Amino acid sequence: MSGKSVTMRAIFINCFLFQAGFFVFASGANLPLFEQLTFLEEARHDAEQGISSFASEVMQLQHHIDLYKDRFVLLGLDEFARSTNPDEGTALVQAVTSYFNQLRGFTIIATHYDDVAEEAKRHYRVRGFSHVDEQVTQELALSNEPLLKLQKYMDYRLDLVLSKEQIPKEARLICRTFRLEPEILSYMEKKITKENM
Repeated sequence: MSGKSVTMRAIFINCFLFQAGFFVFASGANLPLFEQLTFLEEARHDAEQGISSFASEVMQLQHHIDLYKDRFVLLGLDEFARSTNPDEGTALVQAVTSYFNQLRGFTIIATHYDDVAEEAKRHYRVRGFSHVDEQVTQELALSNEPLLKLQKYMDYRLDLVLSKEQIPKEARLICRTFRLEPEILSYMEKKITKENM
């Protein structure tokens, strides 16, 4: 759950630096020269045109497909289709992943949707809070400075996922850390427990 956007930005900053002939923030790097680097994040909907955030995202993506589909590009999609329902969003991001697998360049997609990696050539996951144990969870919950504590334990390193592993679910940890209303947390826990039965 955590760190995807920050990690994608770091990748793109390094690629931009490399393209411009500067050193990258790494001990070493082996990167191709791309014809274009494009990083698409949250689309701004145009209220004057009367379109939704989702429609704006789709228009923006199609614009870039039209411009670059025959070129060697690096395209980043940060939470594409986040503003539509989960079923259609998952199917759409799977379709986009499958489509971009056929093109010459590289596409990096960060998503919360499950099962998108089935269509990907490679699947990486940010470590996030996967190393956090119950003791650290208690420390976070009791902290007077939850944001600083959370940042301390966040691990932005990427791991290659080789099998169909369970996607880490970190929302509860974050909700507890920031002391979200107990009634809301309790309801959330019951829903998750019920769905996992």
